[in-house]
Amino acid sequence: MRILVTGYTTRMWNSDRIQMDYVTFSYLLVDILREMGHRVDHRKVTVGEELGYTYDFAFCGVAPLSSMSAGKVPETQYALDTMEGKVAVFADDWSFCGFGDSVRYTLPRWEKYLNYRSFPHKPVELDDTFLSLQKMIERESPFSNAPVLAPLFPWGDHEFLMRGNYKANLVAVDPSAWVKFPTVEIPSYDQKKRQWVMAALSDHSNWINRQGFKLPIEYIGNKRKNGGIVLSEDQTVQRFADSYGVLACGYPSAGSGWWRTRYLNAAWAESLVYSDIKDADQMGVGFRGTPAEFESCNEETYCGWLEFQREWLYDNISTKEEVFETLERLMKK
Repeated sequence: MRILVTGYTTRMWNSDRIQMDYVTFSYLLVDILREMGHRVDHRKVTVGEELGYTYDFAFCGVAPLSSMSAGKVPETQYALDTMEGKVAVFADDWSFCGFGDSVRYTLPRWEKYLNYRSFPHKPVELDDTFLSLQKMIERESPFSNAPVLAPLFPWGDHEFLMRGNYKANLVAVDPSAWVKFPTVEIPSYDQKKRQWVMAALSDHSNWINRQGFKLPIEYIGNKRKNGGIVLSEDQTVQRFADSYGVLACGYPSAGSGWWRTRYLNAAWAESLVYSDIKDADQMGVGFRGTPAEFESCNEETYCGWLEFQREWLYDNISTKEEVFETLERLMKK
């Protein structure tokens, strides 16, 4: 099959101006489809271009309309409408759970939104975008909209993503088998720096302050927050290995099973993970320690916690064959 992957944001449509190198589902989806033997075009589209005869299926990424990088809304809605019946929406970030609310908020303020965005489109094309979004959000049956493909671990309350969102059927897929891990050096327990690493682009200090950590926190990803530093993905994974533990902070999607490379990279780096309780409750007992329990470990206990986490994680991620079967079923509908 010839497949189109496109979407609202720069990563969804494969912009060459992306500066940060962290892994997102958009690129893993392309890798998966190509490994399945499909011909994939990962690109932006133009309103009015022929798509229906060119492509057998399309994956169109959406995000809250307020997202700073959501610059291709008219193009993506055009692709969704043009490819109706052979298209799926896909989510690339946990903020997808707020997509429906963003559309409901924006439609009554459409002219203000257009003034803010300054889309370079004809008025009739923007009218079509409005109608396309309105149609998505007002349909009463989930079968009336394209299915939603979301990266989710096999555990968790997956339907959380669609509650209060909009009516569509959710299809979960776990892309863990396609993560490429860097070469890292693993220091011994007594050589690890006694600190937690918080790697994120946004500020999660409120969540961190509620946890009661005694060990210091090193912030990576946003140098404007808490004296943080910016590292490449490979350098960040090495920092995980060099440190006592890694923080998987709470998001609004916590407990949903939203797929995050944090867990995989920490396991690869042989570093302990402390996660939000809503996520930890969906996972194995090795993830449910308190900050005090984790921070007071001797070497034997630390290695025990770590082994529990690694074994449980590797036993509870999807195989490539399972992912292939899910996508094949989705594209046959």
